Amino acid sequence: MPNHTLSPVSGARTDRAVAPHMDLNGHVLRSAQRLGPDTSVDEAMALVFRAAQEQWLKAVPAACTPRNAEGIHQLRVSLRRLRSGLSLLRRHIPQSQRRALDAELKWLLDALGPARDLDVFQHELLMPLSNKKSTKHLQVLIPAVAAARAAAQRKALAALTSNRHRKLLDDVAVWVETRRWRSGRVIKAPLAKPIGPVVRKLLNKQLGKALKQTGRIKKLSVEDLHDLHIDLKRIRYGIGHFKTALPKRTQKLARILTGLQDQLGHLNDAANVAEIAARLAKTASTARDRQRILSAGEKLAAYYSKTAADAWPDIKPRCKALRKFEAI
Repeated sequence: MPNHTLSPVSGARTDRAVAPHMDLNGHVLRSAQRLGPDTSVDEAMALVFRAAQEQWLKAVPAACTPRNAEGIHQLRVSLRRLRSGLSLLRRHIPQSQRRALDAELKWLLDALGPARDLDVFQHELLMPLSNKKSTKHLQVLIPAVAAARAAAQRKALAALTSNRHRKLLDDVAVWVETRRWRSGRVIKAPLAKPIGPVVRKLLNKQLGKALKQTGRIKKLSVEDLHDLHIDLKRIRYGIGHFKTALPKRTQKLARILTGLQDQLGHLNDAANVAEIAARLAKTASTARDRQRILSAGEKLAAYYSKTAADAWPDIKPRCKALRKFEAI
């Protein structure tokens, strides 16, 4: 049986080397203080991770409600925000803690992923087209995706109501509350630095990587485009985390990132449709039904391939606008 414990975090309730509401110099902190460029890295981490944790908790009831597609989506967003924060600030977090927490967050994301993928497939890709007279051949996909979606939701619910998820919630809460990332450090100076310059440097590094890719975007493979989509999302999450600690012009950058990210999402639609249709076909009870599902999937993928081609004229100017931001 796999070991699901988070050993670097376990025991944190009784191991408080530093009071959780005090800074590195022993001064009492105001937990409600507004995050600004001069806020310490330590305090900024507490505020950011607590906000993502609260979003996670608020999303759980809706995610556990059958047929509530938005609930699972919002919960996955909160988990991705937590993971993006762990990644962005990884140099300020003991490696063993970061890896243990990230592995468990990834487990939960993966458990919820199929349900979310099928929600998008059904509501955003299939249903808008299936009621048209010219696309009646797509209706064979409706019962297949409904059955697959119900099964995926049962698996998601099993994960959300599991002891493993409960422990993960508790571990993250204790990790944030006790600022466990302070433990095991010889030099604590990096945590006392102001977050503004620190996070700008980290985000600029991510932005530089993305800019290189946008400069050759037409040459990127489907896999590379998907990776770029993820990189843009991470930058946008980082800006969202530290909005009040960054220059105001960064919000314009966030809007450009959102637009470009949406357009790149359209490029992924065709590939996603083909992949999901292939999975649905495997569940068909007869060879005839399997062939009908595959055929409908191919036609739906062809439609979104054309949609992807239509997205390119919007992508080029967005990339050009993005390249104007050489640094935050």
